[in-house]
Amino acid sequence: MRWLSMILTLSFVGLGFMGCGGGFLMNQSYVPKAPLSSLRLVVLPASTNDPALFDTLFCKIFDDTTHAQNVVCPQEIRSKFGSDKALSALLVKLASAEFSKENIKAGTTINQHITSDELAHLREASRGADIALCPVSMGTKDLGVVTAGSSRMRLLDLRDGSIIYENTMDMNVNYSGEVGMKLMVLGLIGFAKDDYVTKFWDKFNRP
Repeated sequence: MRWLSMILTLSFVGLGFMGCGGGFLMNQSYVPKAPLSSLRLVVLPASTNDPALFDTLFCKIFDDTTHAQNVVCPQEIRSKFGSDKALSALLVKLASAEFSKENIKAGTTINQHITSDELAHLREASRGADIALCPVSMGTKDLGVVTAGSSRMRLLDLRDGSIIYENTMDMNVNYSGEVGMKLMVLGLIGFAKDDYVTKFWDKFNRP
């Protein structure tokens, strides 16, 4: 069992994660356009109250050669914001774009919100990444006794702008303060990785 699976199992059993819930939407017509073994995944930076923590944990959890041989971490993209304002603005556009459940299931794209040049710019900035995990929203809130967390993650194919899937997650952990916040971040990113593996990699990477 991978180290992440062990941590999440112990967390759910012993650390009091509760109230887990969400909504998963899959593009029913999506088919990968190249062998998955050659794909490069970029994890885009999340707009959160602790960017450094989220970036670090995203990179550690997704840097798993079993499932994502080529990963561009969010720190690498965020480090370009100072010199590349267009990139920063583009990520805001991606996160703010809204799609109906019906459209995502039917196979919509992000091309109605960004231009082909912007899509090419994102690929160039992410070392030619084919797939992007886009945190539409992600955050935690200390409620005194428990810590609440929520996320909405969108997986994109950067080669044609297809939305592969979108998932929302709401959960609590029975800890507050710094401990509760870190556990919640770990849980949210752990679920994002699990979605990537089970809903994308394992689904399409069959012999």
